[in-house]
Amino acid sequence: MKFFNIITNDYSSESNFRIEHFGNKSVSIFKKSTNSDAFAKHVAHLKTCQGDLRPFYVMNMGLINELVDVWTTTLPRVQPFYAVNSNNNNILLKLLASSPIMGFYANSKQTVDDILEVVDPSRIIYGNPLLTANSINIAAKHNIPTMTFSSERDLNKIQRQYPEAQLLLEVNVLGEVSSSDPNAFLGADLDEIPSILTAVYRSNMKLVGFSFNLGFDRQTPSAYFQSLKYICQLFEMSEDFGINTVNMISIGSGFSSVNIHNFKQIGDGINAALETYFPTSKFPHIHITARPGKFFSSSAFSLITNVISKKVVDASLITNDGYHASHPAFVYQTNEGYYGSFGCRTTSSISPQCTPLFGNNNEEEKEFYGTILGPTECRLDIVQELCRFRQMDIGDWLLWNEMGAYTFNNNNDDSFDIDDQEKQQSRDPSIFYFSNEEEWECLFIREQKELLQIKCECGFFESDSNTTSLMGSIENINSITTHDEDMMEDLKELFDPMGSVFA
Repeated sequence: MKFFNIITNDYSSESNFRIEHFGNKSVSIFKKSTNSDAFAKHVAHLKTCQGDLRPFYVMNMGLINELVDVWTTTLPRVQPFYAVNSNNNNILLKLLASSPIMGFYANSKQTVDDILEVVDPSRIIYGNPLLTANSINIAAKHNIPTMTFSSERDLNKIQRQYPEAQLLLEVNVLGEVSSSDPNAFLGADLDEIPSILTAVYRSNMKLVGFSFNLGFDRQTPSAYFQSLKYICQLFEMSEDFGINTVNMISIGSGFSSVNIHNFKQIGDGINAALETYFPTSKFPHIHITARPGKFFSSSAFSLITNVISKKVVDASLITNDGYHASHPAFVYQTNEGYYGSFGCRTTSSISPQCTPLFGNNNEEEKEFYGTILGPTECRLDIVQELCRFRQMDIGDWLLWNEMGAYTFNNNNDDSFDIDDQEKQQSRDPSIFYFSNEEEWECLFIREQKELLQIKCECGFFESDSNTTSLMGSIENINSITTHDEDMMEDLKELFDPMGSVFA
């Protein structure tokens, strides 16, 4: 990429960063800790100098490990199965897969194909709310061991095509309670479950557990207590029906990392409910899972767009408040919209908010109300209905944080009447990756150990004491001396980023 060639050519031993590779992607490695805002400013400055004002993303690779640590600390009994449809970025999937606790939840052929490039089928749960012969065949073809279902009809379909499947029954625990999350209402109603359990018993299919989803707006300690109470009753009911294979619970999705304090409060409630209804003393081997998506994907990505036009309007037209009449406000148009990254707005839990990437030089600079529109003339292409910050000029950059969830691959819908130029404008923006030195060292060691393991499995090395020694040397690379000539030759081959098996 031209951009990275410029960086590489300008690099010197005095620079505060260098370029490395993770998979087939270039990564900026900073000697000191940096954040997405600072890195975005760096990229935007270089792009502006090149006359390239196209939108772009930055990804903080080190944040993924931090979020995994937060999850395991907050919910130590709950194994996360990352919802791949939240963000199927290959680098993100590889980072998550490097954690041995991480599983993956796939709900379509595309997400199955995406994750199978990174992990083997044993780490995947497959679920599709509309089970068809084709969708069931996806799980059967790839030997994905566990899949979800929600009705007798689903059960019959699975029995015909994939009788070896381990089944997770989706349960609607909310009943008639309202929720803005449509996923919360998927699953069998509680009064349908006895007939489903009867059908499971007669079919000799293997029911391994139950799954429920509260929705992002119903996650309270009391809601988890009530839901897990229901699930405990279903465990007992299963035994009454002669089904003794139930040993798994999924507590669903909807988790967010935007407010870690709130997540930890929810986690405390979940832990208390689990210990009440599924204490470790009575259920030492129970497998408790969840399906977080945006928890891991959202915060790691920031989107940066450019202002491509603006006009002055009366502020009352934007705020719908006569108090602001006769005051100026601005309608900005930016070069990414509803048919691209901001298609995430169709998900009711996501409301993108922007700020100027380059802030006010003068803290007393006047602020104005505004509206942000996308690049098309479509009435749906509203990116942010109300904002308030300094007056922006055409060519200025806007920063959108928390933009990693449901923002990619939104430009494939041909059902709207938009022309080819507008579709071209809505292609997924480029992504620039960064990490700090300490985080990169951890990522690098894990990648090289995995590479060595794959090379052993493929017969490049014999798995013997020398391999064990080499693995240990990877972990303790700083201790290698110039006298370790043979070992250094092997490490030189393995540590060549361009020769990586991930390229």
